[in-house]
Amino acid sequence: MAQGKVDAVVVGADRVVANGDTANKIGTFSHAVAAAAHGVPFFVAAPTTTLDAALATGEEIEIEQRPSEEVTHFKGQRVVVEGIHVWNPCFDVTPGRLVEGIITEEGVVPRESGSGSHKVAQFMAARHAAQKAAANGSAANAAAAPHATSSVSALDAAGVVAFLAARPDLAVRVGPPGSEGSWNVKEVGDGNINFVYIVTVSTNGGGIRCVVQWGGYAADRVVDAAITALCAWPCKGCSPV
Repeated sequence: MAQGKVDAVVVGADRVVANGDTANKIGTFSHAVAAAAHGVPFFVAAPTTTLDAALATGEEIEIEQRPSEEVTHFKGQRVVVEGIHVWNPCFDVTPGRLVEGIITEEGVVPRESGSGSHKVAQFMAARHAAQKAAANGSAANAAAAPHATSSVSALDAAGVVAFLAARPDLAVRVGPPGSEGSWNVKEVGDGNINFVYIVTVSTNGGGIRCVVQWGGYAADRVVDAAITALCAWPCKGCSPV
């Protein structure tokens, strides 16, 4: 940046709140500060599934603390002296005032010149209005607001079952064809603000058969990565998707 060889900085995000404050992996805030110091525009690229207009500012984002052993141990062996206290947060929060724009699959949410924040709530409201208008067949209203242009959508337990059942290469790792009625799906946290689902099926041996981690990406990318992982997985009783 100091040499003028960087035109822009683009990072991802785990969550973006109403004013544009962005939670992402540790170090993102440092990049934003460096970009601002050198006059380089800083952008956040994230799917609309990560936009959370229900939270007003980044101060409302709960930052999980990771286990201290991630810092104090290596391969199960302690590498620091006893009594060392560890602060090991998963994320940092970049203020929206440092973010030039939030790039989504449905358009860009720019930074307001006056307030320095982003109108995420208005953007999401316009998106929902467009989807409703499209569902009602109102082309005129749909054209006046952002509308969906990708396969990204929110996922729930029923969606996980439908997704897996519709893809034989994945479904066979959970159970035989037609067994999806016996699949049980539980949503859990992974410490990274991603969607993680545990899919179990009733068998003689019981146990977890499939773990689905969803980061809000386009479905085709998830399928490609999932099939690659499955083909290389050696365990007979547990298949990560």
